Amino acid sequence: MGDRAPRPGRGAQPLRRRALVLTLSLLGLVVAVVIGRVADVELRQADDGGASTRSAPRPAPEVPATPPVTLWSESFRAAEGDDTDESWEDRSGVVAASRTNAEVVPEGPSGRDHVLRITFEEDSRWGADYRHAFDAMGVEPQEEVHFSYDVYFEPEFEFIGDGKMGGLAGIRDGMDPLDTSAGGSYDESSFSVRAMWREDRSVVMYLYARHGNGKDIDDRGNYGYGITKRFVQHDGTAAGVLEQGRWHRIEHRVVLNTPGENDGLYEMWIDGYKGISVDDIQYRTADHEELRINQVMTAYFFGGGEDQFPTRENVAFTDEWALTDGYRGPTP
Repeated sequence: MGDRAPRPGRGAQPLRRRALVLTLSLLGLVVAVVIGRVADVELRQADDGGASTRSAPRPAPEVPATPPVTLWSESFRAAEGDDTDESWEDRSGVVAASRTNAEVVPEGPSGRDHVLRITFEEDSRWGADYRHAFDAMGVEPQEEVHFSYDVYFEPEFEFIGDGKMGGLAGIRDGMDPLDTSAGGSYDESSFSVRAMWREDRSVVMYLYARHGNGKDIDDRGNYGYGITKRFVQHDGTAAGVLEQGRWHRIEHRVVLNTPGENDGLYEMWIDGYKGISVDDIQYRTADHEELRINQVMTAYFFGGGEDQFPTRENVAFTDEWALTDGYRGPTP
């Protein structure tokens, strides 16, 4: 018996259990903090609309409390072959075009009839590029206006590079409509803002103005490319906004600035969700206080170099264009 090792005291095992419980509790607290921080990081959005990978319940689309006043609209129903000699270009106030790969077709996707079909050429940037003047549309120049349209990309559409879509612009009187600030060139006597897709099917604001989203147009890395801001969805993600094989409604809102001040507004909705709001835009400088919103740009083409051109013919459709004095909302 004298050779036996002494037994530990009675209080040793409870102390060890308490130490183990305390260690596990601290470990659980650390894990909870780490998970919380990861979740917080995922929910943060970068200034240009950095995406979160978390899913969130999809909210109901925003609908207008009261329907806005329609200043002008085009649904292509009174198209070629109907009892009119007026073309869709005439009704839409087209005053210039650099590419015209578009035609009204009697049957469109998802059962729609009389829509504008846009063909993108293989190994080329073009689709279509039209300029519409408000005065030719019977609309006065505006300080604030909404422009909305529906767009459909075929199921196998190639989202390559930076593809341009429609938007709004303002030019001085007497200016060539094709000289609107865009395409790597900015002139203070005009401004433009359009939607642009990217390869991940995200959408950005594509702005040519003196200032916007905290940047000047001629800032390093910005000059010649326009000012951009990503559309962020309800769950914080940016990629995959556009889907092939379905109709989307894109709506732009432009509110002009006090001349020379960075207080103009731009907003974009897609399918009833507002994903862009920029409130520091200088559309018009102090030297061009006469500028108003007076042009629609129907621009559908692939941007970038030859490595960003489509590898085959691609097709998109557009329909239900409208200028309104307020928010129009998603497709019914």
